[in-house]
Order: sequence, then C-alpha cells, then structure tokens
Amino acid sequence: MLDTIVENKLLFIDIETCGSYATLPELKEKNIILYNLWNKMGESYFKRHYPEDERMSSNELFKKYSGLLPEFGKVVCVSVGFINSGERKIQSFTKGSEKEILEETVNLLNRIYKLEFSLCGHNIKNFDLPYLGKRMLINKVKPSPIMPSHDTK
Repeated sequence: MLDTIVENKLLFIDIETCGSYATLPELKEKNIILYNLWNKMGESYFKRHYPEDERMSSNELFKKYSGLLPEFGKVVCVSVGFINSGERKIQSFTKGSEKEILEETVNLLNRIYKLEFSLCGHNIKNFDLPYLGKRMLINKVKPSPIMPSHDTK
C-alpha cells in the first residue's frame, strides 16, 4: 500500500489563519457590516461550539476565534508538500498581502492540476479548502479548478 501512495502525485496543503482585525472595536470602526454580522452570528456560534468559553465577552471570543471563520479572518500562510514518485518538496507562501499569498497559491494549484496531482491534508475538505475558496472570492482571486466546488463546507 505504501508503495502505491509514494508513486502517486500528492500535494499536501495546510493553511494558517488569523483574525482580520485585532479587536472587536477595530472591526466596528473599519467594517460596520462585518461587525453587525459578528454580533448576529459570530458570538453565538462560538458560544454554542465552545461551551467552556460561554462566559467570555464578545471581544474576547473575537480575539480568540475570529481567525477560524473566513468572514472575519484572513490567510497568513499556505504551506504545501509535494510527493511525486518518491521525491519530496516543501514550499510556503507567507510574503506580501493576503491577496498575494492567495494568488501564489492559485498559480501553484493550477500548475499541479495540469500535472494531475491529488490534494490531501488534515481536514482540508472541512476547513482549508472552503476557507481558501471564500477568501479567494472575497479578494477577487479566481479559485483553481483543482479545488472542489461541491461536497465541501
């Protein structure tokens, strides 16, 4: 089984995220629409999913969890690991704005799509790929065709 996996063209992908704004007051000052969305859904979402934090203030929840929702977060790093017939290579995109990181990521994904690689990684179907897709749409970056457009979060 391991020999079969090593022969395949695999691209492991992982993203790192953080909140788009440092605090809830900063969000309110710079983006009132997102601030209202946080008040409508963000705080209650995290209190439901993390009952141990139900006593936290809305600002504390925002600081702790805003990077987990693409509406309130941003991508700060995309790391990939290639396996191709036993050869391995690791690469990370960290420099520049979020849009530049996403554009570099799409360029890579388009190249590996043409080379018939498969995407893999821990929880990429439920977190990394949907997050990347939403942030690409927000930043007006066209997602790569290798990214699934169905059956994801």
